[in-house]
Amino acid sequence: MSSALLGRLLRHNARILILLAGGLATIEILLTRLGQQLESSGGLREALLRMIPPQVQSLFGPQIELLTFNGAVAFGFQHPALLAASVGTVVAAATTPAAERESGLMDLILSGPVPRARYLAATLALVLIEAVLFPAALLGGAAAGLSFVKVASPLPWTRFIPAAAGMCALLLCTGGIALWIGVTARRRGQAVARCAALLLPLYIVEMLGQVWPALGRFAPLSPFHYYQPVRTVLLEGSQAADLAVLIGLAAITAAIAFVVFRRRDA
Repeated sequence: MSSALLGRLLRHNARILILLAGGLATIEILLTRLGQQLESSGGLREALLRMIPPQVQSLFGPQIELLTFNGAVAFGFQHPALLAASVGTVVAAATTPAAERESGLMDLILSGPVPRARYLAATLALVLIEAVLFPAALLGGAAAGLSFVKVASPLPWTRFIPAAAGMCALLLCTGGIALWIGVTARRRGQAVARCAALLLPLYIVEMLGQVWPALGRFAPLSPFHYYQPVRTVLLEGSQAADLAVLIGLAAITAAIAFVVFRRRDA
């Protein structure tokens, strides 16, 4: 029965999954070409660095390395538009219970011999599939792009695996939060609005916190604070603690969603 529920969700979401995964891979390939152009015109990077005061450079930290080939490739894993598309799709999947409660389909499904936990497990499985698929698409695009371009010192594609793992953990975390919100809402629009009202400010806090120390004190409250793909790839920093935080939040919020859903009337 669980496989049938998941199969139904996959059929309904197959087109968006294929289009978005293909789009992510394609854009990542284009970013490798852009990185090649930056690398071939190395004078551009040096000129920009000469114009930026050292104090300002220190505020951006490893982001300055986006002006290199490897930085441009790593940037694909945290590009705001690509990240927004991935998170948004995961949120849409996680709020399926709210959509089916609104349409009445949930009542029909649960009127049969389908345990509530099994119904919600199918939605969680869809979130998991998307959380793995989208980073894998970016990683595949990076691997393909690296095989096409010719630069002096490219990183091997395997160096971008930690960035993909971090993105997977972030998507699971946001998916767990959205699942919790989704089981408490009676309409998908309401659930998505609540998710946006929570996640967007948290993203802004993390971004502005990098250049505004007063706001940076609150950055650890944001799940996006624990996802730093450029730093991980270029500086080879350990991300074990960050992954633990994101996966822990994903597990906690998903568990709460199951408890709430089991106790709530459909």
